[in-house]
Amino acid sequence: MKKLSKKQPRMKSLERFDLEYAGIMMQTERWDEAYETLLPIMQKHPYDTTVLQMMNDVSFEVEDIITALITSYRLVELLPDASTGYMNMALAGSQLQLAFTTFHYADLYLQRWGNEPEAADIRELKAVYEKACVSLRENDPIHTARPDAHLALLEQCELLVRSGFVQEARIFCEKAIELIPDTAAPYNSIVSVNILEGSLTEALSIAITTVERFPDNYHTLCNLVQLYVRLGQLDEAKVRIAAVKNKKVEHVEQWGKLIETLSYIGDDAEIVRLYQQNQKSKEFNVETIQPLAQHLIATALARMGDRKAAEKLWKALLKQVPDFDIAADNLDDLKSPAGEQNGPWAFPFYNWFPFQWIEQLIELTLTHNEKIARKRIEQIIRDTRGMETALQVLLERGDPEGRKFVINLSGVYPVDGLVEFVQSTRGTDADRAMASQQAVEQGLLPRGTPVKMYEKGKQKDRLFLNYEIHGEADRKHFPKHVQRLYEKSAEAVSRNDFTTGLQFAQEAFVLLPNDPGIMNQMAICLINLKRRPEAEALIRQNAELNPDYLFARCAMANLCSEAGKIAEAKEWIAPLLKRSRFHFSEFKMLAYAQAELLKAEGKHDVARTWIDFANQAMPTLKPKLKGRSWMR
Repeated sequence: MKKLSKKQPRMKSLERFDLEYAGIMMQTERWDEAYETLLPIMQKHPYDTTVLQMMNDVSFEVEDIITALITSYRLVELLPDASTGYMNMALAGSQLQLAFTTFHYADLYLQRWGNEPEAADIRELKAVYEKACVSLRENDPIHTARPDAHLALLEQCELLVRSGFVQEARIFCEKAIELIPDTAAPYNSIVSVNILEGSLTEALSIAITTVERFPDNYHTLCNLVQLYVRLGQLDEAKVRIAAVKNKKVEHVEQWGKLIETLSYIGDDAEIVRLYQQNQKSKEFNVETIQPLAQHLIATALARMGDRKAAEKLWKALLKQVPDFDIAADNLDDLKSPAGEQNGPWAFPFYNWFPFQWIEQLIELTLTHNEKIARKRIEQIIRDTRGMETALQVLLERGDPEGRKFVINLSGVYPVDGLVEFVQSTRGTDADRAMASQQAVEQGLLPRGTPVKMYEKGKQKDRLFLNYEIHGEADRKHFPKHVQRLYEKSAEAVSRNDFTTGLQFAQEAFVLLPNDPGIMNQMAICLINLKRRPEAEALIRQNAELNPDYLFARCAMANLCSEAGKIAEAKEWIAPLLKRSRFHFSEFKMLAYAQAELLKAEGKHDVARTWIDFANQAMPTLKPKLKGRSWMR
């Protein structure tokens, strides 16, 4: 790693003003305001010593100890002869429970500044963490021969990766690889950095190389399995995890890593089996396992139906680690009423979906041109390896935030598994209702056809009637002489004078044969004149000659429903249900025909849904349909 340059880009006048303002805030102990002011300046000038010294002080005051550690480290690099950086590295390390970091920097400080007033406190700190380091070396053979400086650096890499400080983590990991090339740990950490950045292809390449160099490293093998899962290569992941499970688990961290990897795969049954086996053998005390692993076991238990055991584990975990939010959120979700539960989730949204991916897609969804947005989003999802898999996993077993993100995104991109999610018990009723609307809009679920969905834990038939109904005038015009005859026929029908209506319609038909509207008018008159055989023959002729004419298809469906020919009735109506827009008169006819068909099937509740929707959309439909016997 190159030495940090002391030559830094010059600050702009506004930045200098902000720096002075931050100084005033520090003098008046308004630490939060000072922190917020300094943070953007430090991002632009990460190695300016004045900024670092100020941010270092403020970070301790606002208890952002990771930033305190980062700034202390930079100060040690830039000002190696100043005591403050070393002392603060030891203090930050102790607050973050980094044993080797605390011991190493306390030792460096005491070697040079052992007579300073603060030395007594640092000496006491060193003594405490020296014992911790000895214990770690005894219990972990990997650490036995490593210098304290190297182990301190590895601790810092792991902390920064775990805390999501991606840029800093990369710098620390690259330095660790340079200084300690013969251990897998920094390579494992750089794999995690690439995952956090959304560079899964690069992460996979490094992971494969690391496995080749360190074939017995448990953490490395598990990382590779997790990457295959993220990239949608589940078969490869299962082959690799089988090999991992055949290896002897030598300490509790490895066991926790195995649980984590199985959770990525979604193998809840195996997690529960291992947990129950461990409970019997008492190989590892559950309370000694990392908090994340305890949470993952509880999640697997809940998914497998053992909610009481899951609740017990989450409660025990929260006694140990009260601020372990994901466990608390899962516990709250478990107690929610049926229909309001998201369902247990193992990892938070960002664990599957890096922030860079989120920013890319959110920016595009704000584009006003929907067609351009769709095209760009589709391209990004297909070009970014692992993104589509992450969307599918979030929909299947993600947290509430991630699942909502995917559902909203599905409005412009048809995410695989959307229909399966709609018809599953996963997620809240509200989430599945929103997903169902998106699925209908994408053409993945049919309009107007009952679909089985769960509401408040019970399966029900649900109709998707999100049609657009308009009252725009029909732009089709007959020739003038035909138009006059058609209007006279309509006027006669409105007076219930069907004989005259039929006469005028027939005259129009002679002038304009096979016109679907005129044929439909003739059929209406024939039905009302009790000349049913002629009417039925005309309806069939109209439907065969004009298959795209809605009124003819609906009339044929009605005839078939009345005759008990359910399958044929459905064939006539099916194409109409796929349409998204109707004139109110068209929808009136469709609603009537569909209700008659559902009545013939004995599905009266679903038929009522059609009529209720039609009544809301067009109140004029109500008098004609509501009095039918099957509605009583």
